[in-house]
Amino acid sequence: MDLGIRDKRAAVAASTAGLGLATARALVDEGVRVAICGRDPERLAGAVADLGPAAVAIEADVGTEAGAMAFVTDAGERLG
Repeated sequence: MDLGIRDKRAAVAASTAGLGLATARALVDEGVRVAICGRDPERLAGAVADLGPAAVAIEADVGTEAGAMAFVTDAGERLG
């Protein structure tokens, strides 16, 4: 499917498993560069390895306002 979003950027929270990881995978499959986040460094490393070079991993707890803001800021910086 071509959604017309190739070369865009996205930040996907809580993306080391389940719906978050599936969303990130679908975006990567469409040619989107994604920033993923999670609290567990091992799960985060596994998820970003699974997604490949179009993904960057950011350790963050988006359950807090400060953590969510840090994730968005870092994602913007790392994805350009």
